Amino acid sequence: MTPGSVLFDTNFRFSDGTFGEKIIVLLNNGDNYPYIIAKTTSKPGRHLWTPWCQIKHRFPNFYLPQGCCHLNKHTWIQLGKYFEYDRSLLIQKHFDGTANIQDILPHQILIDLLNCALQSED
Repeated sequence: MTPGSVLFDTNFRFSDGTFGEKIIVLLNNGDNYPYIIAKTTSKPGRHLWTPWCQIKHRFPNFYLPQGCCHLNKHTWIQLGKYFEYDRSLLIQKHFDGTANIQDILPHQILIDLLNCALQSED
Protein backbone atom coordinates (compact mmCIF):
# COMPACT_ATOMS: atom_id res chain seq x y z
CA MET A 1 0.00 0.00 0.00
CA THR A 2 1.20 3.47 -0.74
CA PRO A 3 1.36 6.66 1.31
CA GLY A 4 -1.79 8.68 0.86
CA SER A 5 -4.04 5.63 0.57
CA VAL A 6 -7.47 6.38 2.01
CA LEU A 7 -9.00 3.24 3.51
CA PHE A 8 -12.34 2.38 5.02
CA ASP A 9 -11.61 0.14 8.01
CA THR A 10 -14.74 -1.63 9.26
CA ASN A 11 -12.93 -2.96 12.33
CA PHE A 12 -10.73 -0.05 13.49
CA ARG A 13 -9.45 -0.35 17.06
CA PHE A 14 -9.86 2.94 18.90
CA SER A 15 -7.64 4.11 21.79
CA ASP A 16 -10.25 3.03 24.35
CA GLY A 17 -10.16 -0.56 23.02
CA THR A 18 -13.50 -0.43 21.21
CA PHE A 19 -13.87 -1.30 17.53
CA GLY A 20 -15.83 0.46 14.82
CA GLU A 21 -15.86 1.88 11.31
CA LYS A 22 -13.34 4.59 10.44
CA ILE A 23 -11.81 6.17 7.37
CA ILE A 24 -8.04 6.22 7.80
CA VAL A 25 -5.10 7.59 5.80
CA LEU A 26 -1.70 5.92 5.43
CA LEU A 27 1.15 8.36 5.99
CA ASN A 28 4.07 6.07 5.06
CA ASN A 29 4.76 3.01 2.91
CA GLY A 30 5.25 0.52 5.77
CA ASP A 31 8.42 -0.93 4.24
CA ASN A 32 10.82 -0.45 7.15
CA TYR A 33 8.47 0.55 9.95
CA PRO A 34 4.84 -0.11 10.86
CA TYR A 35 2.30 1.82 8.85
CA ILE A 36 1.57 5.20 10.43
CA ILE A 37 -2.16 5.88 10.29
CA ALA A 38 -4.14 9.07 10.77
CA LYS A 39 -7.85 8.73 11.41
CA THR A 40 -10.44 11.10 10.02
CA THR A 41 -13.70 12.67 11.05
CA SER A 42 -16.55 14.23 9.13
CA LYS A 43 -17.94 15.93 12.24
CA PRO A 44 -17.05 19.63 12.06
CA GLY A 45 -17.85 20.47 15.69
CA ARG A 46 -14.30 21.25 16.84
CA HIS A 47 -12.71 22.06 13.48
CA LEU A 48 -12.36 25.03 11.16
CA TRP A 49 -13.62 25.09 7.57
CA THR A 50 -10.34 26.43 6.15
CA PRO A 51 -8.93 23.95 3.60
CA TRP A 52 -5.67 22.12 4.11
CA CYS A 53 -3.27 22.44 7.07
CA GLN A 54 -4.65 23.58 10.42
CA ILE A 55 -1.68 22.66 12.60
CA LYS A 56 -2.06 25.64 14.97
CA HIS A 57 -5.65 24.71 15.79
CA ARG A 58 -6.45 23.26 19.23
CA PHE A 59 -7.15 19.97 17.43
CA PRO A 60 -4.49 19.80 14.67
CA ASN A 61 -5.92 18.56 11.40
CA PHE A 62 -5.80 18.68 7.63
CA TYR A 63 -9.15 19.64 6.11
CA LEU A 64 -10.32 18.16 2.79
CA PRO A 65 -13.49 19.83 1.45
CA GLN A 66 -16.36 17.62 0.31
CA GLY A 67 -15.70 16.22 -3.15
CA CYS A 68 -11.93 16.44 -2.78
CA CYS A 69 -10.28 13.06 -3.31
CA HIS A 70 -13.65 11.39 -3.97
CA LEU A 71 -14.79 11.99 -0.37
CA ASN A 72 -18.55 12.44 -0.16
CA LYS A 73 -18.33 14.46 3.07
CA HIS A 74 -16.18 17.26 4.43
CA THR A 75 -13.26 15.41 6.03
CA TRP A 76 -10.70 16.39 8.64
CA ILE A 77 -7.58 14.21 8.89
CA GLN A 78 -6.76 14.29 12.58
CA LEU A 79 -3.11 15.03 13.33
CA GLY A 80 -3.22 15.06 17.13
CA LYS A 81 -2.74 11.30 17.50
CA TYR A 82 -1.37 8.66 15.18
CA PHE A 83 -1.84 4.91 15.11
CA GLU A 84 0.50 2.13 13.99
CA TYR A 85 -0.52 -0.88 11.92
CA ASP A 86 1.88 -3.76 11.51
CA ARG A 87 2.37 -4.56 7.82
CA SER A 88 0.94 -8.07 8.21
CA LEU A 89 -2.15 -6.73 10.03
CA LEU A 90 -2.95 -4.26 7.26
CA ILE A 91 -2.44 -6.88 4.56
CA GLN A 92 -4.70 -9.28 6.49
CA LYS A 93 -7.36 -6.57 6.87
CA HIS A 94 -7.15 -5.86 3.14
CA PHE A 95 -7.56 -9.51 2.13
CA ASP A 96 -10.33 -10.30 4.62
CA GLY A 97 -12.24 -7.22 3.44
CA THR A 98 -12.19 -5.22 6.68
CA ALA A 99 -9.93 -2.47 5.23
CA ASN A 100 -10.62 -1.38 1.68
CA ILE A 101 -8.84 1.30 -0.32
CA GLN A 102 -11.29 4.08 -1.19
CA ASP A 103 -8.85 6.38 -2.97
CA ILE A 104 -5.27 7.64 -3.01
CA LEU A 105 -4.65 11.30 -2.24
CA PRO A 106 -3.24 13.32 -5.15
CA HIS A 107 0.53 13.76 -4.90
CA GLN A 108 0.53 17.48 -3.98
CA ILE A 109 -2.16 17.02 -1.32
CA LEU A 110 -0.14 14.14 0.16
CA ILE A 111 3.01 16.31 0.25
CA ASP A 112 1.05 19.14 1.93
CA LEU A 113 -0.48 16.67 4.42
CA LEU A 114 2.92 15.19 5.32
CA ASN A 115 4.48 18.64 5.74
CA CYS A 116 1.58 19.55 8.00
CA ALA A 117 1.89 16.30 9.99
CA LEU A 118 5.62 16.89 10.51
CA GLN A 119 4.77 20.15 12.28
CA SER A 120 2.45 18.45 14.77
CA GLU A 121 3.61 17.80 18.31
CA ASP A 122 2.61 14.13 18.41
